[in-house]
Amino acid sequence: MLGPFPYQKVAELTLRETECVQFAAAGKSNWDIVHILGIQEDTVKKTLRRARDKLDAVNRAHLVASAIARHQILP
Repeated sequence: MLGPFPYQKVAELTLRETECVQFAAAGKSNWDIVHILGIQEDTVKKTLRRARDKLDAVNRAHLVASAIARHQILP
């Protein structure tokens, strides 16, 4: 997918990143996400950090807002 300029590529979240961000958008804590997905807490933290980096977000709330604005997750 391309951005507003033809040479600008839009970051795409992986399936796991999308799942974690969607749960974060629903107000779930890292601990909640760990138990829902059955993965390690460190994995959740790293996954959300990678998603933040891809979407140039500065915190969890900004990540969720950016993901919604870019149609990466449903509101």
